[in-house]
Amino acid sequence: MRRLDALVHLSVGSATRTQPPATPQNGARFLVAADP
Repeated sequence: MRRLDALVHLSVGSATRTQPPATPQNGARFLVAADP
């Protein structure tokens, strides 16, 4: 059920980062863009 809930209620904290955050919070989701 948790996996289904994560897929259905998917949200992203940021989609413009080129590196993952140094200290992400548990459950935080980020899209890491390609380095230009």
